[in-house]
Amino acid sequence: MRDEKRFWDRFSHIYTKFVSDSDRTYDEAAALIAPYIEPGMRVLELACGTGQFTLRLASLACEWYATDFSAAMLGRAARRAGSRGAAFGVADAYNLALPDASFDAALIGNALHIMPEPERAAASIRRVLKPGGLLFAPTFVRSGVPANAAHIRFIRAIGLRVYNNFDAASLREWLAGQGFELMESEIAGGERKPMCCAIARLR
Repeated sequence: MRDEKRFWDRFSHIYTKFVSDSDRTYDEAAALIAPYIEPGMRVLELACGTGQFTLRLASLACEWYATDFSAAMLGRAARRAGSRGAAFGVADAYNLALPDASFDAALIGNALHIMPEPERAAASIRRVLKPGGLLFAPTFVRSGVPANAAHIRFIRAIGLRVYNNFDAASLREWLAGQGFELMESEIAGGERKPMCCAIARLR
């Protein structure tokens, strides 16, 4: 885990630019999530990166707490978000120092596939969600398109580890196995870098 944190701290200064070619995909995924966020909600965001979803969605909730285990990534997210109403804190998704049943919804964006043990993050999310709470899990998934495979090889070459190479079906199955009932699942973006925007409810 310590090596992972060092990688993301180092990568933070170029991460926003690195994912900028997916801005339209993030827009599409945020548009799918937005109708589920009600003004009175408390939302926990895990692995917020440099704020790709924070910037697009935080202002919709009553409280939005964006977290990442990389202080460098989190600092860049906070600077980019400005006055959008989000609070920020360094947090390990595996071991959240937050009260039980304290959030109406959680968002973990494009992180499940790069976590060595995503089941531990799912357990943390279940604990901090209120009964029937929502989980937004937009995740880049594989496709059969050669350009997609080439992109995965590239990110591995720069040191970004993909531990769980989900496709849309296996992501849905994984969420069901973690105690969540799928409500909606749509693909955002094109075939080269598809993002499965899975929305589920805690059973």
